[in-house]
Amino acid sequence: MKNLAPLSHKLHDAIHIIDIANLSDGTKQKYRRIVLRYLDDSGHFNNPDQLARFATTLPASGRAHLKAAIRLWSTAMIERVKSSATPENVATVQVTIYRFEALQTAVFASTKSLMES
Repeated sequence: MKNLAPLSHKLHDAIHIIDIANLSDGTKQKYRRIVLRYLDDSGHFNNPDQLARFATTLPASGRAHLKAAIRLWSTAMIERVKSSATPENVATVQVTIYRFEALQTAVFASTKSLMES
């Protein structure tokens, strides 16, 4: 399960998931740009707090693109993890799913959400 989120953006699954998604080219470009910016800023997708801090430095549109890109990637990773579940690793699978879900909620797209947290 550790190889689900390589840290190098040259190999990062998020970029691949964005590239193959059923999205317009413009949307893909925006998602790739914000993901690469996060990774180039020493961001790690295994750290929801770091992701949330990075998101606060972005304008609302950047937060929305980051949130959508993270959701796209983490949803794909959740499906990958679920497909590898066995009776022997079910606890690890569940913990991994929780971590991906935490990433999905780490970024607030609107300023209103930021003030409520």
